[in-house]
Amino acid sequence: MKQALPQVPNETFAQPDPTNPTKPILAGNYLDGNQIHTILYYVNKNDPAGPAPSNPAGDPQFKNWEAGVLTWASRNIPNFQNFNQGGPVNNGSTPTSIITVPSANAEGNANIRIERPLTGTGVGNSFSVSASASSQDSIKRVSAFWNGKIVQDVQGELGKSYTLSWMFTPQSFNSQNVLEIQVIDSTGAVSKSSITVSH
Repeated sequence: MKQALPQVPNETFAQPDPTNPTKPILAGNYLDGNQIHTILYYVNKNDPAGPAPSNPAGDPQFKNWEAGVLTWASRNIPNFQNFNQGGPVNNGSTPTSIITVPSANAEGNANIRIERPLTGTGVGNSFSVSASASSQDSIKRVSAFWNGKIVQDVQGELGKSYTLSWMFTPQSFNSQNVLEIQVIDSTGAVSKSSITVSH
């Protein structure tokens, strides 16, 4: 480079005009209306300055990005359990898909078995869900997520084994859908298991 650069003319670039982001996340503020989410929760990648996505989970990367953000937040932000309670965000839009994760301090080792539906199968507009969990430590919380949105949440002294069963009629479907079960034990550790079904 030291030999090549002197042989080419010096080039400069015009400084771009400053922009004033209307969305806090684009201004570097990840806390918005007591919500903590990935940027895909607030920004449509095809229209960054436009309205927030009505269904953030429709982006195929949303679940992956959101899980990483919320895992970090649950371990590093004090009182994280008070965030993401489903209220509207400050930009005036309320996306319909909200992932919440319980307060956690470690990866859990609970055994989770999703018995119905079977992964890779197709489901109708309503279908039976059954999942069982067992843990060496007492189970404190069992949650179910459908395409990143919480749809069942049971908390309390649930013992060392628990079965979550219900007849599920999702409000929306994708061609491929992810059903995830999360279990928190008495130590705060989180265990997860998920399946994919079609519609």
